Amino acid sequence: MHLNYAISSIFLKLLFTFTFILYRGLLFPYLTYQYINNNYNNYNNILNIEYEFMFILFIAFSFNILNFYWIKLIFNRLIYKIM
Repeated sequence: MHLNYAISSIFLKLLFTFTFILYRGLLFPYLTYQYINNNYNNYNNILNIEYEFMFILFIAFSFNILNFYWIKLIFNRLIYKIM
């Protein structure tokens, strides 16, 4: 498959959009929630939260915010292409 075909193929664009939204818009935030829900209960007090857990939370929330931003851009481009 040539790169020009991949760039011009509407099927590949829709497939990318669907998989991006499925994984980064639904699955990754759900896994982040599950991680927080399962591991937060291991700590007794908010002041005793270890720095590793806080760092993981910061990275996970940063990725989620970035993913939602990218989903917004992909939707805007998809709507522009459709209209």
